Amino acid sequence: MSRYLIIGGNSQLGINLAEQLRKQEKSPDIWITNRNSKPHQQKKEIYLDLHKPYLPDYAFEYTFFCAGMTSVAQCEQQPEKARQCNFINTVKLTQALSKAGSKIIFPSSSLVFDGQHARYQPEESPKPMTIYGQYKAVAESEILNLSKKNMVIRLSKILPHDYALFKHWIKQLKMGQSISAFYNLTIAPITMEFACQQIIGLTKKNATGIWHISAKTDISYYDIAQYIADSLHKNKQLVHRESAKDKLVFSPKFSSLDASKTDKKLSNNTPDSWQVIKEIIGRMI
Repeated sequence: MSRYLIIGGNSQLGINLAEQLRKQEKSPDIWITNRNSKPHQQKKEIYLDLHKPYLPDYAFEYTFFCAGMTSVAQCEQQPEKARQCNFINTVKLTQALSKAGSKIIFPSSSLVFDGQHARYQPEESPKPMTIYGQYKAVAESEILNLSKKNMVIRLSKILPHDYALFKHWIKQLKMGQSISAFYNLTIAPITMEFACQQIIGLTKKNATGIWHISAKTDISYYDIAQYIADSLHKNKQLVHRESAKDKLVFSPKFSSLDASKTDKKLSNNTPDSWQVIKEIIGRMI
């Protein structure tokens, strides 16, 4: 039986990875870390604060590293804290785990690129435009240098089935109220379930190096908002165009990644972006 550690076990990705592993395996040995000061040993919980990293001397075959500062804005506001959390302490933990024999699976982001073109290749050199992306990129490099069996998996935008922004738009539109959506910010959306299935699939195929998980094309938030209005039979004029450049630290023109290598490895097809949006919106309205 494989023994798994999910660092950041209470994150959305960590929770869903554990669920997928339990669906695919009979009684998998899954341990998670969280910041609960009283971890439950019988539930296989380990206390871990990434700002003050320490792990007991346990051995794990696989480690999924799902913890870190995930807010781009927060990383810009607190760059030293971001450096310690997303780079220095992340590398310290993965060094110890890798030395103990664990394969490190490190979920990363399309934000390691500058967003100037679509469908970035795994082999392309990172060109981050944010502090968040900068420390993701250097952590990737360090983790891959620790062991040839380690793996970095860059993901495009993961949409949970209860995505808060879409829920807000639906509520407002149903009441006949206007909403605003970015016309110059795009996503290549994937579902949480698909992301976890792909991550686990690559892990079980003993993949190493850099891999991408993404939808095929980039679509704007404005176009998605218009689709929601249309699905609710509401006037599309209720959807107002808004510039992301006025609101966000960084608004890439493109966020899609080329996942053809992953498709070939797992014998599947990269999802169509609009199919993903229709699936998620269909469950919400």
